Amino acid sequence: MKLRDTLKAVVRRDRLVALLALIVGVASLGSPVRAATLPICLTSITQCCQITSPGRYTLETSITETASQDCIDVVAPYVQLNLGSFQMSGNASDTGVHVLASANHFLMVGAPATITTFNVAIQNDAPNVIMFRLNLPENNTGVINNGPKANYESINQSLGTKGFVNNAATNLAITLSEFTGNVTLGIQLYNTSNALLQNVQANQNAATGIKIVGGGANSLAFITVDNDALYGLWVKESSNNALSSVVATTDGTGIYFGCSTSGAPDDTPCPTPGRNNRFLGTTNVSLNTKDGIAVDLGELGDQLWSITAANSGTFDAQDENPNCGNNFWVSVIATTVSPPCVSAIQP
Repeated sequence: MKLRDTLKAVVRRDRLVALLALIVGVASLGSPVRAATLPICLTSITQCCQITSPGRYTLETSITETASQDCIDVVAPYVQLNLGSFQMSGNASDTGVHVLASANHFLMVGAPATITTFNVAIQNDAPNVIMFRLNLPENNTGVINNGPKANYESINQSLGTKGFVNNAATNLAITLSEFTGNVTLGIQLYNTSNALLQNVQANQNAATGIKIVGGGANSLAFITVDNDALYGLWVKESSNNALSSVVATTDGTGIYFGCSTSGAPDDTPCPTPGRNNRFLGTTNVSLNTKDGIAVDLGELGDQLWSITAANSGTFDAQDENPNCGNNFWVSVIATTVSPPCVSAIQP
């Protein structure tokens, strides 16, 4: 009797194991499977692929990514990729060109080329990259940059959610570029230091043209922020930035230092207020719905000079610190200012 009971128990156990194995197998068959690994790129590229060896590569035709995967992954260092005037198209998922962290000293150029309808047009995780002459319309995000010492020139991005996002990568350069018509913002520098933005436009964005959050010691010169609904240029919890020749017109507030999300100062100090931001050249702000240029409570040590402000809805120039704190306003040409310590020359 005991032997028969033992044999029955073994049979029941084996059946249970087999049943569990069958259940696991069926479950795995029902799980979504990611698209197959990209093929290796040839030097003449005619399909989505991955670059695994250094060298020069040329896109020979327009290509479309139809699976849920990146179109071109760059893995190898010292790669030069010429996209010519062709177009890379996606299906609103994944990334057009993904430069992995191992792919340092990457160069990509177009004539110009177009990368469109991806979740992210370009993601760079590598140091020392150069990209120029690229059109990036209708991607969810135009560029996500995570690699230091990246240089972007002649980038024209439009009609996404975000134009360009830099995540704490140092020594970024963006020049001769435009970011237009995005749902939230044109450019965001997050915890970024020693960046250069020069001859850059961020226009007609539904929230903010250029937003600097944290970090500092960035330089912005010859900047145009026009018709951005919330702020043209928003400097939030960031210090020691240098701004020169900024034009901010028909925005919610043209230029703003602080943490208010309302589009105007609200006398609520930032948890970590910015310090010692300065203007180095002529700045023009006009026709903004709320303020032309505004410094919120707690933002101190700023040098604001050579500013021409006119025809804004609330004030042309405003400092929410009592008696301007230790902010230094000089050579401000404006009609409406608050308080009187905003030293203004009437136009």
